[in-house]
Amino acid sequence: MQKKYYAKNRQTRFCLFLRQAMAWALIVMLVVSGMVGWQTEKVQAATRKPVKITLSKKAVSTTVGSKVKLKVKSVSPQKASKNVTWKSSDKKLRS
Repeated sequence: MQKKYYAKNRQTRFCLFLRQAMAWALIVMLVVSGMVGWQTEKVQAATRKPVKITLSKKAVSTTVGSKVKLKVKSVSPQKASKNVTWKSSDKKLRS
């Protein structure tokens, strides 16, 4: 059986107690900060820009003045945002 170390004077015992308390506080802070970092990373992953977008239709025919509604079928990576904004340098195609 291992003999437990016991400090003889009061000041040494207090220093040992303080050291252990600081070690536990550090462990708790690291665990909590790790949890907060994980949650932040999860939120950022959901708002990443997509690399590839697949739309609901491959080709569309339309007439002047009519509207066409396209939906995002899938995105890559899977956790990327499915929000799409249409932009064109051709002023005739803008809406």
